[in-house]
Amino acid sequence: MPESIFAYVLAELDKMPRQEIIGLAERSGVPMKTLEKIASRDTKNPGIAHVEALYRTLKSAHRPSASAA
Repeated sequence: MPESIFAYVLAELDKMPRQEIIGLAERSGVPMKTLEKIASRDTKNPGIAHVEALYRTLKSAHRPSASAA
């Protein structure tokens, strides 16, 4: 069964130092306070728009560059 996008986002947030989380908030457009609540699991069911924005931003950051091919 494929991993949910929320599970993927949480797993990636768990690996990130605070400075990277700040950058993720800026790049994704998700407010830092909201991102902190998601990362700390205070928000158990965040809005899909926030989760999708984080997912897209994280996936684009992990996409291999065209020059690497």
